[in-house]
Amino acid sequence: MALKHLTRLVVPRGNGSREEVFLNDDGLEVEPLNRFRRHLQDRRNAPTTVARYMDAAARFIDFLIECGVFGRAVRPSQISDAVHAYPIFLSKGASIDWPELPGLAAYAEEVGLVHGLARNSFAPVLAGVNRFLVLARDEAIRAEAAMREHGIAMDSVDLSVTFSAIDGTVALSRRERERLKQQTVLGGVIRIRHEFKRPLVLRSPIRGGQQVDLENKEFPLDRLADLLDAARSHRDRALWSLLAGGGLRLHEALNLHLGDMDPATQEVWVVDPANRRFGREMTDSQKLRFKGRTMSRVYMWEPLRTVFWEALGSYLRSEFVGTNDDDNVFLFKKIDGAGRGQPLVRASDTALEKQFKSAVRRAKVPGPREAPTHLFTPHSLRHSYGVYMLNHIPVPGGPGLKATEVQMLMGHASVESTLIYARHDRIMLEAQVEAANELVFAGSSATDLALDLMPQGIATRLRQAADRIEADQRQDAGSRQLGRPPRVQTDTLRKDRTDR
Repeated sequence: MALKHLTRLVVPRGNGSREEVFLNDDGLEVEPLNRFRRHLQDRRNAPTTVARYMDAAARFIDFLIECGVFGRAVRPSQISDAVHAYPIFLSKGASIDWPELPGLAAYAEEVGLVHGLARNSFAPVLAGVNRFLVLARDEAIRAEAAMREHGIAMDSVDLSVTFSAIDGTVALSRRERERLKQQTVLGGVIRIRHEFKRPLVLRSPIRGGQQVDLENKEFPLDRLADLLDAARSHRDRALWSLLAGGGLRLHEALNLHLGDMDPATQEVWVVDPANRRFGREMTDSQKLRFKGRTMSRVYMWEPLRTVFWEALGSYLRSEFVGTNDDDNVFLFKKIDGAGRGQPLVRASDTALEKQFKSAVRRAKVPGPREAPTHLFTPHSLRHSYGVYMLNHIPVPGGPGLKATEVQMLMGHASVESTLIYARHDRIMLEAQVEAANELVFAGSSATDLALDLMPQGIATRLRQAADRIEADQRQDAGSRQLGRPPRVQTDTLRKDRTDR
């Protein structure tokens, strides 16, 4: 689910550090979200929890802006309409019918919530919003105290009176006036509802089926070539092939430095920001994007590995913009507009997603079967990597690596995160036959080359599996020469598959 009215940016602070903030349509910071982040960090919440709760709170604020109530002098009934519509909006998406807010269906399509939240996404989203509402109560109290201090008349029934008084206080800066208005509206929200609960009935996007978590859908493997052909720059072609071929998170790729790769050996390394020079000066929001990745080297699969290095060379030769400051170390840069030469990591998530979705439209890639109008996001490329590695990569013993091995490659903290990529369908059966023909029984030198590119532990296991299969084949051949029927040996394959 994207943001329509809020822009996520990393801005410099007075102490030389950087902080991730949200700007509204007027270019002003949404101060309650800044306070919410600090509130979560001060209480030592896990970085992933901070990220999840911040996303939930930002989407809630974005919704209130769309409803025309956040920071506006509106009637309590208007705030009430928006607040009561929100859980239904999350549930129904573009199928919502709310007469007081007729534009919500179109808004759902704009932000990518066409079919509503998946069932397993509802609890964490509401938990984040409810945690934000706890802080919002404190924000409202803080606003009331500040207004009393400045002699500002308050009227909770007619906010136009309060807002006029705020605007007439010359002692306050524009930023301070905007913050008081935002806090006042949040106070109105709290008076109406201090906690959201899950709707009793969640709408399913398919009649008789289960609701689909579109955010965790992988980009279709057979349409990757179409997507890359639709890229309008060598930079985007390189970036997207890296995400799909190497399984990186978007911000892991955007934080890459020129020195993090070796064209001679075609190696790419993801460096934990805590281990970088000046890593301590990075914000927690920047560091949490890495989510505890333990595998530093990026292992790419062909042909995306070749596509990436070819596109990267073209990008560096014809599009890369060098600078004379610290930003010059970043690999991916903005290549046009006012920010030309700046690191692409400073672009908003909304802008990056919009550019990707435009390419998806040009390539005419439909959404998944359950939601054909859905537009994939850049993160879907990482999901494609997980699906391919866990299910389809041709290796001795049958296609697909162990779940624990894919977990290591993708930097998952828990193997449960990896298992969402497991697939059991007709494609798996076809892939097994293809893998057996190409690798297990062909004995090509390409297999050894591919194993050399794997982590040592994985390569060792696969070579051992191949050796066992080859030994079984020799024994079966000897049995046939002696007139005995070949034995059926499934232990090798069973041992490999049960660990996945």
